[in-house]
Amino acid sequence: MTVYVVQEKPGVDMTDALRFGDFQELLPRKDQLVISSKPVIHALRKKLKDFSDEDYILCLGDPSIIAVVAAVASDLNRGRFKLLKWDRRLEKYYPVEVNIN
Repeated sequence: MTVYVVQEKPGVDMTDALRFGDFQELLPRKDQLVISSKPVIHALRKKLKDFSDEDYILCLGDPSIIAVVAAVASDLNRGRFKLLKWDRRLEKYYPVEVNIN
């Protein structure tokens, strides 16, 4: 199982997310979507090529990039992906399954 970290965010404790798998950072923190999203989408397709039902997306970073990561993961995995959502009250991540079909 892999936890795809959209963009690492300094100061955010991601320790609890390790129980869902090993981390793989998708994009550097400085990356942003600018006029063309094609270069970012191309890079994400390469890094997410093995994305499966066993993997998770950790939604940290630029919201527009998070949306693109979810779209690419969904496209590569038959409309399915899982997110890790932070619960502030319990101070832990919990999985959210999405199936757009």
